[in-house]
Amino acid sequence: MSQQTSATFDAPHFVSLVLNSKKALQHGEQLCSKAHDLAFETSQAAIELMALDAKARWTSQGILEQLKLAGGIGSSIEAQRSRLEDQAKQWDNARSFHSGNLDTILEALGAQPVPASFYESPTSSSVFGSQFPDPDGEDKQPGRSTEDRSRWKTLRDFVDERAIEDASETVDNERVALDDILSTTEDFASVLTERVTSLKESLPPCPLLPSLSQIFDDQERLSTSMAGHLESLSSHYEQMSMVLQDKESGVEFSEEDLLDINRDMDELPSIIGDLEDDLIKIRRNFDVIAGAKSESRGRLSDLRITLGKLDELSEIMQDMLDQQQGVEHEYETHLASLQSHLTSLEHLYMTYTNYQHSYNNLLVELDRRRRYRDSTRELLANMLKELDIRRQDEIHARQLFVDNHRAQLPDDLCPCIDDVPLRYTIDVIDGDTQEELPDIDEDLLEDAVKRIDLAKAGSESL
Repeated sequence: MSQQTSATFDAPHFVSLVLNSKKALQHGEQLCSKAHDLAFETSQAAIELMALDAKARWTSQGILEQLKLAGGIGSSIEAQRSRLEDQAKQWDNARSFHSGNLDTILEALGAQPVPASFYESPTSSSVFGSQFPDPDGEDKQPGRSTEDRSRWKTLRDFVDERAIEDASETVDNERVALDDILSTTEDFASVLTERVTSLKESLPPCPLLPSLSQIFDDQERLSTSMAGHLESLSSHYEQMSMVLQDKESGVEFSEEDLLDINRDMDELPSIIGDLEDDLIKIRRNFDVIAGAKSESRGRLSDLRITLGKLDELSEIMQDMLDQQQGVEHEYETHLASLQSHLTSLEHLYMTYTNYQHSYNNLLVELDRRRRYRDSTRELLANMLKELDIRRQDEIHARQLFVDNHRAQLPDDLCPCIDDVPLRYTIDVIDGDTQEELPDIDEDLLEDAVKRIDLAKAGSESL
């Protein structure tokens, strides 16, 4: 460098330049140190974020599985209720069938008249096996009754309908009690569904995590950039130190050299600015991950609250299951009791069917007895007429003997020779102990025979 250039150009204060360069380097080192720390914290935050997110996802998945199980329990309870309701419907159908049969036979009994002579006997009130005297003391021929049938009773009048009504009322009350038993768990399924839906809706949404690979790539790029800037600051500081040493050694610098030095010094703020911008970007990446981590931590906290509610739901479900089991046992026990009433209905139907059948056979039996009595009476009457003719012949023969021979015989010899033949009589024919039978109109008898034939045909077809 020439002496003239050094004398005419103001040289920079080299010591100040070195100090400024050193400060810039130290500032750059601080920024890079902060960036390094932030990069490390970002890595740690990313690891914690992934751990929190994984735990939150695992917890959320576990809650969803438990809620699915709870929904299944609700469906199971509803299915059990449906099964019990189907059993009740089957019982209702069976009751309707047996009640219909009972109503049918009762209507049939109500349509079948019973002659007044069957129940107005002064000696007996029983329909079966009774013998009734003729109210007028005269024998009447079948099919010639002049009684007013509208005043007759029917077979149904001899049925204890009050007992049937009381039994029916008892069954109705027990059937209502069956519904009351089942109603205790009526809202279980809906309550579980409502709670499950509420818990599902309360689950915090699964957030979309920031792209960690993109952030780490950006971090690496920024770190590389800052390292380059720091290297530039370090080189500048070394250069300024060498310039100071040259200056102290008496080296003179040209104007161009000084301009280069000043231009390099002017670039320091720009380099520092770039470092600060890179640091801001690194901090921004850290803030993104830190925010996501905070959000995941909050989500996990909300999930813990949901877990607590899920524990409460588990206790509720267990209580519901216990109650449902108790209801099923009570329900089936009560239903078994109701089944016995169906047996009673069927027994009543068979009883009244047999009652009608026996009554029809009673009419036929009474007609048989009447025919037997009449034929026997006719036979005995004919026999008595013949006996009476033979007695008259005997009287004539004896009288002829007396007329021809009695005068020649001593009076005390065989006094019985004057006796007349005995008159043979039978009390039944005289009417003193005559078997009395009630009158049966011909149409009633014909109807009874038809019913017997129908019942016989029905039994043979089974």
